[in-house]
Amino acid sequence: MIKVIATIRAYEDHIELVKASLQQLVEPSRLEQGCLSYDFFQDVENTCLFYCIEQWADKASLDEHLESPHIKACMRKTEAALAAPPQVSIVNSI
Repeated sequence: MIKVIATIRAYEDHIELVKASLQQLVEPSRLEQGCLSYDFFQDVENTCLFYCIEQWADKASLDEHLESPHIKACMRKTEAALAAPPQVSIVNSI
């Protein structure tokens, strides 16, 4: 199993655009083969920060997800709205 934690930082004046774009990723991502869970969260104190916590059956499933049309479209749509590139960590349970 592959677990992913991604941190996305929006510019303050683009929070709603980024939030809506991330919400549109949930349903198609959850339908992908190998997706075990896929959820977004917004920081309570710093609403510019979003977190995605994902679980994939294997690395191949994650790699396919990252190349999916909905991910690429979201990246194009939000590119100018992000204060930094998404920070992605692949983690294991301990």
